[in-house]
Amino acid sequence: MQRSKSLPLDLLLLASLVWVLWGLFDPLLAFTDTHIAGGDTISHPWIAKSLKQAWSRGDVWSWNHGWFAGFPMLYFYFYPLYVLVVLLELVGLPEAVAFKVAILCVVTAVPVVYYLTGRRWLSPPQAVLFTALGIGLFFDESQSFWGGNLKSVLSGQASHQIGLLGLVGFLSYVIRGETARWGAVFFYVLAILGHVYTAMFSTLCLGVYAIARLVETRSVARAASCLWMPILCLVMTSFWWLPFLFYRGSTVTPISSTSVNWTEVLNILQVADGRYALIYAGLFACLVANAVKRRLDAFGVGLLAFAALTTASLFFLEGTFFLHARFASAIHLTALFAFLLAFRALDLGRRAQWALAAPLALLVLQSVLPSATLDRRLPAFMRDPVVDSRSWWLWNMSGIERRRNARDVLGVWSFLAGLEDDEGRVAVEYENYNRYGSPRVFELTPYMTGKPVFEGLLLESSVNYPSLYYINFHFNQKTWWPGFPVVVPERDVRQGVEYLARYNIKYFVAGREPTRTDMRALGYPLLYENRSFEIYAVNASSRIASRVEGEIPVLRTPKPLMETVLNFPASLDKIVELEAGDTAVEDALEAIDVGEQQLVPLDGSWSEDGQSYTVFETGAAPGRPQNVLFKISYFPNWQSAGGERVRLVTPNLMLVRTEQPSVTLEYRAGWPERLALLASVAALLAAAATRALTWSSRRGFPRRAVRSSQRRGG
Repeated sequence: MQRSKSLPLDLLLLASLVWVLWGLFDPLLAFTDTHIAGGDTISHPWIAKSLKQAWSRGDVWSWNHGWFAGFPMLYFYFYPLYVLVVLLELVGLPEAVAFKVAILCVVTAVPVVYYLTGRRWLSPPQAVLFTALGIGLFFDESQSFWGGNLKSVLSGQASHQIGLLGLVGFLSYVIRGETARWGAVFFYVLAILGHVYTAMFSTLCLGVYAIARLVETRSVARAASCLWMPILCLVMTSFWWLPFLFYRGSTVTPISSTSVNWTEVLNILQVADGRYALIYAGLFACLVANAVKRRLDAFGVGLLAFAALTTASLFFLEGTFFLHARFASAIHLTALFAFLLAFRALDLGRRAQWALAAPLALLVLQSVLPSATLDRRLPAFMRDPVVDSRSWWLWNMSGIERRRNARDVLGVWSFLAGLEDDEGRVAVEYENYNRYGSPRVFELTPYMTGKPVFEGLLLESSVNYPSLYYINFHFNQKTWWPGFPVVVPERDVRQGVEYLARYNIKYFVAGREPTRTDMRALGYPLLYENRSFEIYAVNASSRIASRVEGEIPVLRTPKPLMETVLNFPASLDKIVELEAGDTAVEDALEAIDVGEQQLVPLDGSWSEDGQSYTVFETGAAPGRPQNVLFKISYFPNWQSAGGERVRLVTPNLMLVRTEQPSVTLEYRAGWPERLALLASVAALLAAAATRALTWSSRRGFPRRAVRSSQRRGG
């Protein structure tokens, strides 16, 4: 009854908070039928389209040929955003609109999730403050690369934001000890599938809660009772994270070059920012007040300790996979929860809560959407209005088609789409193409044309992205580089084009005038041109498969090199097999001696689903083996039919030795995928059975009690 009485107030407050959010941009732009135009996000519609295609074939796992020389579909990226896009398409939205509306849903979900889940454990004034602070953090423009804000969402981190919202929702159930409810299951699954870091933080926060319960109840059974359903959630999502962990060694792991010191830690905590200072100061003040009254919330204190330990851990994670900018957003969230738990523990009356929470919420929202009248009366540290978010939203959501000179890039895509070539790849000279919407605008090439492009976003899942950027130095010395140590080669357009042949690049899009001049002077056939771009035919004889004539030496190191071009630039010239061994990397590279080799193109074709490639005539026969090179990124799921095992060779491609006249390379799900899917289905059934039994027992107990009472009365 009390909850129903507060419903009108809740709806009014939530509508006001959403209105504040929407007041920063034009949400209707998401419904225009144009393609999103900014940051890494520009390439993500291809992931959604690929997921829809995979589902239409009945595939959970598959190979995607879109970028680099292919990559495993959604093994290392995150599902929720793309599932949402596909669902929006199923209800009738066009593909481009569905993707932009999905982004709008993620953005709008910030106040909705904060307030509605906050009301599960907070009073209305406290929930308003919680949501205002959440909106304030979401529109923090000072460090967009940390993730967890609008600019990072528009740059390509929408999945990370979904994970953070999952963390917020899940903790609202954890606080109440209701981890077995379907809402808890939904949000925990979102946190796990949204991002690696939110999966880790939500799981660790659950552990903090179990420890807090153990301290309070001194009962292991009661402390562990909250873990059963979350464990099922972990198993339920194993279809994604089990293959992710198993195959990480078959990718190039991003290397962090961030140096960690006290200055950097204080910068991450943003102690000088008014919104964060409010959280930290409020947390300290509430803890002191609660300590005096002996009302400390055990879970709140645990979250504070967890945030402190996580911050301290940054000093020990330098140079590891875990040290990543997006760590910061989860640290801020744990501190925010600790603050609100400490505020709640003060146990103030409703009027006192409004007296404290409302002005603080107003200050935070003022820093986001400022009122000129109020701004003059605020202290300087609270004057931090949103400046860039409006322009970022307009830039992204208005679409590529509305950018200056958009006809030029659209003309390139139109020409490539009309090429009758089922296996030739495209390479685009890397440059800052922001006048078209993004430096990565040509990552949308597979979506717009159906042609694979040697360009791309998925750094975590392709072993060939160091090759891409290294080769680009031959055209443009100022090309972007992802941070690995590298000796930059001399600019040499002809050499760069020849290196592109290693990845079956048959069409090269030149943008810079020096490159266009060199391409014309070298005599490459010009296929298409407009004011800004020229498309050249290159490597005419290249095919996906080639016979390697000559000796192929073996390089044995403790771990087969996935970054061969960086450690061994000559790998672009020679084919070398990579195997695990006990020779130091440096010694193995110095000892390698590659003789003369020749690549002979072989005819072949892709299967209709793109999951196998057949070579018609290998030139092999019983007793006369041949080595067939496949210009496809190495991944252990590829297997050969008609040949020996698939081998990893430089530069991160695949080789099959065969004595058969034809050979087929097939992509198959391995035992980790099958085991993970079986575990996920079993956990889903177990979770459903658990909830059904709980529901049945709750409904059945009163009836049994009534019947028992009637029998005793009779």
